[in-house]
Amino acid sequence: MSSQQQSAKAKRRSSRIIRAAAPCTAGIAVIVLVAGAVYQYVCSRRDSQRYPPPGRLVDIGGYSLHLHCMGAGGITVVFDSGLSDDSLAWYKVQPAIAKRARACTYDRGGLGWSDPSPLPRTSRVMATELHTLCNKRMWIARMSSWVILLAE
Repeated sequence: MSSQQQSAKAKRRSSRIIRAAAPCTAGIAVIVLVAGAVYQYVCSRRDSQRYPPPGRLVDIGGYSLHLHCMGAGGITVVFDSGLSDDSLAWYKVQPAIAKRARACTYDRGGLGWSDPSPLPRTSRVMATELHTLCNKRMWIARMSSWVILLAE
């Protein structure tokens, strides 16, 4: 047998092995993806029961944002987390500010304890959501005349 024939035979053998292994590899990938999705679902459900929101969920028109306020005073400080952070980013700062003012953190739609927002995540939409949250009657009654927005 010539070296060209041996090379062609080896290529056919490799091709057969790859064709036989492809369905197994695809099956394993599907199993891993499904297992990951089930794990995420189960852990998310467990976490929501273990760690309830420290504040309250406020309906802003079909979905709710998480709002957590503490302290009292003549000034209300609203903490707005940056990028994909939730209100827990302020867990050390909020109690310190709450000693002298009303300190409120909130989670943007889809982050932390807030419901996912049906709207696109643009600056305008997020500002409108915060404005709607601030205008809720139950929160306005406790807000002071001075409001400071502290954002990162």
